[in-house]
Amino acid sequence: MNQLPSIAWLVFSLSAITLVTGCREHESVQVYTINNEIPAELESNVRMLGAIVPEPNANWFFKIRGPEAAVDTVAAEIRQFVSDLQFENGEPILELPDSWQRVSVGSGPFAPYAKILILADDNQLDFTVTRLGRQADWDADMLANVNRWRGQMGMPPSEERWAGAEKLDPKNEGDDPQPLWVDLVGEEGASSGGMVPPMMGNAGGMPPMAPASDPPVAQAPENPHAGAPPADVAMPAPDSPLKYDVPEGWKDGRKGGMRLATLELGEGDEGLEITMIRAGGELRSNVGMWVGQVAGAAADEAMVDAAMETIEERKVAGQPATRLFMASPDEDGEAIDIAIVESETGLPLFVKMKGPAKLVTENKDVMTAVLDSIRLEDAEDSEGETRSEGDKEQMKAEAKEEAKEEAKEEVKEEVKEEVKEEVKEEVKEEVKEEVKEEVKEEVKEEVKEEVKEEVKEEVKEEVKEEVTAEVNEEAEVKE
Repeated sequence: MNQLPSIAWLVFSLSAITLVTGCREHESVQVYTINNEIPAELESNVRMLGAIVPEPNANWFFKIRGPEAAVDTVAAEIRQFVSDLQFENGEPILELPDSWQRVSVGSGPFAPYAKILILADDNQLDFTVTRLGRQADWDADMLANVNRWRGQMGMPPSEERWAGAEKLDPKNEGDDPQPLWVDLVGEEGASSGGMVPPMMGNAGGMPPMAPASDPPVAQAPENPHAGAPPADVAMPAPDSPLKYDVPEGWKDGRKGGMRLATLELGEGDEGLEITMIRAGGELRSNVGMWVGQVAGAAADEAMVDAAMETIEERKVAGQPATRLFMASPDEDGEAIDIAIVESETGLPLFVKMKGPAKLVTENKDVMTAVLDSIRLEDAEDSEGETRSEGDKEQMKAEAKEEAKEEAKEEVKEEVKEEVKEEVKEEVKEEVKEEVKEEVKEEVKEEVKEEVKEEVKEEVKEEVKEEVTAEVNEEAEVKE
C-alpha cells in the first residue's frame, strides 16, 4: 500500500502545530526506565507428582499438580499414601488423612474414579485417582502416559524407559510391571494439558496432550490420528451435530461432556448402551484397550489379532468406516460392537455398543440400523456459518442438565448427614414400638406371678377360717 499521502499529511499537521504554538519553550520530556524483570519472590514453578499402580485388570493413575512450593509440602505424604495403598476386589481402599477431603467427581463420562482436595501452603490442590484398562506392552504403555504428563508440563518427550519414571519402591527387584513414581517440575504457564494440534510424526512416541483431568492414554507411534488419544479417553473436540433414528424400544440417554449422543436399552447390568463421541488414536492400540475391557485383563497380541480379523469396511453418513466386534470368552461377560467413522475435517466419530455379550450379539442388526440412520447435518461449514440460535439454546439446556447432575452429587453429601439424624429419630420410634410388644409379654408374666401371690394370701385366709371352724367342731364333739 502507498503510504506517501499519509506521511505528507503527518508533515503538514506537525507544521500547523508549530505555527500555532509559535516559539514557546517546550516542556522537557521525562524519560522513565521500567524494570520488567519478575521479582524472584514472585517466580513460581509448577510441580506434578504421579504414580501408576498396576493391578491384574487395570492400571491405576494417581496425580497431583500445583505450585511447586505447595506440592513440596505434601510430596512425602502423597508418596507414602500410594506406597501404603491396599486394593480390595481390584479397587483401592482410600483411607484418607483427616485433612484430605474426598469430593464428588461429577457425572461426566471421563470423570476420574476419585477426586480429593488437599490444602497445602494456602493452595487447594486436586489429587485425582483414575482407572484405565491394562495394555499388553507395559513399557510402551508407560512411555506414552508419562510422556503425556511431560507434555502437560511443557517438557519435551523422553526416550528413556518409562520416559524417566522410577520404581515407586526402588528396592523392589521383582519382575515388571510394578508401581512407578513420576516427579516433574516445569515453569509457570506450562501447558495444563489442553487440546493441541496434531504433532507431525508424533516424534519420540509422545502422545497428544489431553485435559489434565482426563484419564491417561495409551498411544502407539505411526498412527493415522496422531493428534488424538484413544477413543475411550477422548479430548474435547468440535462436535458435529448428529441426527439418527432411535430404534424401537430404545431411548435417548445423557448427552454432554464428550458424549454427542447416547442410546439406552434396559437398565443396569442387563442393559445396553450405544455411545457416540469424537475421538482418535491408532486403531490397533484402541482395539487392545477394548479387548482388555471385555476380557477383564490385559490383551495379548493373539486376542488383538482375533478382534482385528472381525473388521468390516462400510460407509456411515457417506464417510468410510471400520466396524469391529469383540467379546469376552466368559459366556456371562461383556462384548463391544464398535464403528469408527472417518472425518474429513476433525476427529473420527466412534459409535460403540457395549453390554452383556448375549445382548450385544442379539442387537447387531440394531447397531447396523443406527449406523445406517446417522446423518451429519447443520455442522459448521467451510465458510464459517455457525449453528442456529435454536441449536445453541439446546446445547445450553443440555449443559444445564449436566451441571444439575453434578450439583446433585455434591448436595447428596451435605444432605446425607441431616437425613441420618432424621432417620435415627424415626428408627428410635419404630424400635420403641417393637420393644413395647416384647416388654409387654415379659410384664404379663411378672404381673401374673404377683397376682398369684396375692391370690394365695386371700385363699389362705379363707382356708384358715374353714380349718378353724372344723377344729372347733371336732373339739365340741370330743367334749
